Amino acid sequence: MNSYDIAIQISREPRFIKRNFIYPKSFHWRYLLYRLARPCLKLVYKIFKLTHPYRPWTSQASIRIFENILNRDMIGLEYGSGNSTIFFARRLRHLTSVEHHEGWYRTVHKQLRALGLSNVDYHLIPTQASEVDHQYTFYKDFGFTEKDFQVRKEYHSYFSFVTRYPSEHFDFILVDGRARVECALLAIPKLKPGGIFVLDNSDRTRYIPIFTALKSWKKVTTTTGLFDTTIWFKPERT
Repeated sequence: MNSYDIAIQISREPRFIKRNFIYPKSFHWRYLLYRLARPCLKLVYKIFKLTHPYRPWTSQASIRIFENILNRDMIGLEYGSGNSTIFFARRLRHLTSVEHHEGWYRTVHKQLRALGLSNVDYHLIPTQASEVDHQYTFYKDFGFTEKDFQVRKEYHSYFSFVTRYPSEHFDFILVDGRARVECALLAIPKLKPGGIFVLDNSDRTRYIPIFTALKSWKKVTTTTGLFDTTIWFKPERT
């Protein structure tokens, strides 16, 4: 069974909330039921985080999927650090992690040292004013134009970090930080055939360009009932 089939199987387990439970805003009884359930969903997720330390703050189903498809032969990259950094470092051969917040960076760096996790390249890249008028073209590779794509230049050093790596370098990439669309579009070419690409909070409409860019890839979208985590699987080379 391949990684996609495993992910599908796990996402369909009865214990996990299904995406169709979330009904769009309306006067329909299903939406009213969903709104009534939200406080319970928040409590369930809060309890889950408290009782499952060192787990990513992604959906419960996605974490179960990660536990089943990641292995010690893989090289990973994450934008946005935290519990996920510890979780992935324990399951991958090597992890590169990028963080923009200095205080949070120091907290996570201290945890990594205390736990003896030496297989992480951890980088602090704070927001900064862009003094150079960069000419961006990467989004054009995915069919986007200047009219429908506005680059967040204050995160130039942050989202450009991944360009230092060669194409098809990583087995696993998680985007859960700042400037996610820019990070995603630049990171996609760095993923190996058969690799795994993850976007957290994928229900947010501003991330639609990522879905457009990856429309030909197989995907599994999981949810907490509050937010979604989508996992894509890059096609194997034929």
